[in-house]
Amino acid sequence: MQDAIDMGASLFVGQAEGHLDDLLKDLHANALKPVYDYLRDLPDLSAAPMPAYDVDTIKKSFTGIVPIETSRGCPFRCTFCCIPNTQGVEMQMRDPQVIADYVLDYARKGVKSFFLSDDNIARNKRWEEVFDKLIEMRRKHKVRYELIIEADTVAYKIPRFIEKATAAGVTDVFIGLESIDPEIIKAAGKKHNRAANVRDMFSSWYKAGAVTISGFIIGFPGETEERILSNVDTLLREYAGEIFTISVLTPLPGSVDHKRLDEKGTYMDPDLNNYDLGHFVFNHDTLDEKTVKSLTPRIVPKVYSLRRTWAIMLQGLRNPTKSVTNFAWTVGLTLGYRVGGTGVYEVGSGRYRNRKLRRPGLPIEPFFVFYPKYVFKEVWGVLHAGFYLAALRGMLFFAKRKVAKERAAAQKGERAEAGQRQSRRLDLDVPVWINKQRRMILLPMRNVSILARGA
Repeated sequence: MQDAIDMGASLFVGQAEGHLDDLLKDLHANALKPVYDYLRDLPDLSAAPMPAYDVDTIKKSFTGIVPIETSRGCPFRCTFCCIPNTQGVEMQMRDPQVIADYVLDYARKGVKSFFLSDDNIARNKRWEEVFDKLIEMRRKHKVRYELIIEADTVAYKIPRFIEKATAAGVTDVFIGLESIDPEIIKAAGKKHNRAANVRDMFSSWYKAGAVTISGFIIGFPGETEERILSNVDTLLREYAGEIFTISVLTPLPGSVDHKRLDEKGTYMDPDLNNYDLGHFVFNHDTLDEKTVKSLTPRIVPKVYSLRRTWAIMLQGLRNPTKSVTNFAWTVGLTLGYRVGGTGVYEVGSGRYRNRKLRRPGLPIEPFFVFYPKYVFKEVWGVLHAGFYLAALRGMLFFAKRKVAKERAAAQKGERAEAGQRQSRRLDLDVPVWINKQRRMILLPMRNVSILARGA
């Protein structure tokens, strides 16, 4: 940063709302200051305008999702997260009515999905007001849409949180699970996570008909190869039908981890392009370089195997509250990890590459080397992706048939059991004939005749 200032760049630190006027005036007067520091001067989001998105562009995108920032900040201080230092630990909140009106406006324009991009909406003090306004808006205007939210692992314990979230339109919940190792979680500053609560958490959201996507991080300080692989195996064994994203611990600038490593003099990759949550970018204290390079290729095939994808589809389709295919998530994650190799955060196709656009210091490749390699990568990517898409489509077809047969068999069994219960009931309104010689009572029933001996 100091190098940038010495080169004549100006740095703007903090949030822009309420502060851009001074910056633009100084820019117009050619009198920019070296640093504009508004890090502690938090804006009033209740009066801040909402972003305006082009609806046609949203509809053409792969997900078709409009992101909505209902609040900023997080009261927790996880060491790997930069939110407490960039947005603060004090929650800043938008007006709930403004949020509901915003969703209504885009829903009427044909947008069907929204992402409440709060780092943790459950810690927004006005979360209930936000959900109530959305519930009221849905009932009044009869609009249909889906919401994705982020919440912590204990949000399900908040009274009425799940109930109101699903009533407001929440269908998918991203949860920062991070690890199931209590020691690791404690060292990472995420003390509110409890490994003992994980099963109850998944069950609570599942019963409400919501899909959970849980983030899992590998490479915490002190983790060994055996410990990481054991935790992953436990996760997949205990929660075979749950959806997980796999990230590598990344010391993002602004996080406590980054500061600690810098103070210790630990090597960190100077190329910020690699800080994508998919690469190890620092010298780990208990993992050597060879192990680090082999971890992700060994873990990804386990987490995103076709067998696990089958289990994920079945679990979603078997949900008694709301049957879901989980197809979009399985496609995005499988293609992102198994085909793209970068994870769901950077998945894409048809990447444009220019032979002469290279980073400083890297040589320009000859055209007879660059273009064949470029074409081969693209063709292989398309074929690879096509295989997985076809496989996932086929799996979804057979999964639906399997669940349909299970439900048909269950309904048939219920009808048979109901018939048996009916036949066991005594109909006391039927006529009774007494045979005095044999001292027997004959009661003609609908489905069975009962002979009872007299005394």
